[in-house]
Amino acid sequence: MEQNLIQVSPADSLIFSSQITTPILVVTNTVNKPVTFKLQSTVFDKFKISPRRGILNPYERIEVRVSLIRQSSIISKKGRDRILVLCMLTPSSAMEVETTSCFWRHNICYNPSVEKHQIYCRQMVETEDEPHESGLAIKQQGSQ
Repeated sequence: MEQNLIQVSPADSLIFSSQITTPILVVTNTVNKPVTFKLQSTVFDKFKISPRRGILNPYERIEVRVSLIRQSSIISKKGRDRILVLCMLTPSSAMEVETTSCFWRHNICYNPSVEKHQIYCRQMVETEDEPHESGLAIKQQGSQ
C-alpha cells in the first residue's frame, strides 16, 4: 500500500456547534518532498476556509480554519457538506506560493495524480439531555 502524501486530522468529520464555530483541520506533509494542497467545499458559498491552498515542505504541518460564512447556516444532515483536501507532489514549476492558485486551476480534482481526502461537516445539536451530532445514528448504551 502506498503512503499518503498528507495526513488530515480529524480524518473523517469536522464538528460545528454553538461553542465550536471555527473548527480546525490539521494538514501534515508525511513525505520528504514538498506537497501542494488545496481545500474546497462541496457547497458553494457556505464555508470560509483559511488558508485555502499552499505548499507544505517535508514533514511540515498547517492549521486550517473552517467557519460557516453565515452563522445561521444549517449543515446538511445527509452528508452533503464536505471539505475536500486535495494534494500532490509539488512540481518544480509551482514552488512559489503565488503560482499555486494558477497551478490548481489547471490540475483539477479528476487528475489521477491528485490525492483526495474527504471530511464530512457535522453539526452538534445541543438538547437539554445531551448534545448529539446531527445526521449520525447514535446508539444508547445497551441497545442493539
